[in-house]
Amino acid sequence: MLESLDENFCSALEYRLSRLFRKSDKKEIRSLWCDGISPAIEPGDNPIKSKRIQTKAWIGKDGQEEYSMTILLGYEAIGQNLNGENMIEAIPEGEGDVWIDINTDSRKITVQLN
Repeated sequence: MLESLDENFCSALEYRLSRLFRKSDKKEIRSLWCDGISPAIEPGDNPIKSKRIQTKAWIGKDGQEEYSMTILLGYEAIGQNLNGENMIEAIPEGEGDVWIDINTDSRKITVQLN
């Protein structure tokens, strides 16, 4: 069972989110950046069964506001996880932001992996 996120995955997702924010068409998130993602996941959670990981991220204009982060696991992410592989390859590429949902008022972000 997955007990924590891989540090390399957290760094890759942090970088990808910051790049996506900078290039967003949405003015309210264009000035944001991500300064970290906690590798810790909710205790007792079974990410493979629930198909999600609940953790924290630091996002904001200064990158220091704590956000509740939900990472939804697609088939690729689940397969990589079950095979003991890093989930970096499941982070969506391209410039579109349809794979994230961010609410700056409630400080929540949801990310959908492939």
